[in-house]
Amino acid sequence: SGGGGAATNNPEAFVLKGRSALGTDFLIPSQNYIHNVQQTAYVPTPYSSFDIIATENNTSVTITPSANITGHAAGSTFTIVLNEGQTWSGTATSQLASQHLQGSRITADKPVAVTVKDDLLDGSPFGGCADLVGDQIVPVPLLGTEYIAMRGQLNSPYDQLFITALQNGTTITHNGTLVATINTGATHQLAV
Repeated sequence: SGGGGAATNNPEAFVLKGRSALGTDFLIPSQNYIHNVQQTAYVPTPYSSFDIIATENNTSVTITPSANITGHAAGSTFTIVLNEGQTWSGTATSQLASQHLQGSRITADKPVAVTVKDDLLDGSPFGGCADLVGDQIVPVPLLGTEYIAMRGQLNSPYDQLFITALQNGTTITHNGTLVATINTGATHQLAV
């Protein structure tokens, strides 16, 4: 639509997973490399966060955040109850990449869907951009062990993969070479 200098050629897109998005056990993935833009000019202030939406009434959702979120400390476990169509958002209290929400755990007694978002990543070292990233994730039972990464056109240091372990002793190989062993909830960064 134009006006106000807004870019019209770089919209954000979230891939929705349909029925594959529904589940009762989720581990939050996130990047822990780029901070959120830390300027006061942006309203609302950009943070890393996740949204949980219920598909049935009286859904009990248990959340253990890996970093401080609004109203709850890192590592604390708490339960909320949602009705069909209600959404609850967990938002990091810090804009630092090291305090993003990768490794947070969500379980529910009825199917929910979870969307992750990392608002306005500060791309200034990589060409001056700032963008929202996010995705609707799939539950733990649908996650696999082999993935194909496609390289984009990001300036040096190029695209990065962020691999979050579902269990202790998870080995990560890249093109057949062992690159790391990490534990549950930990994230390993790998250049593509």
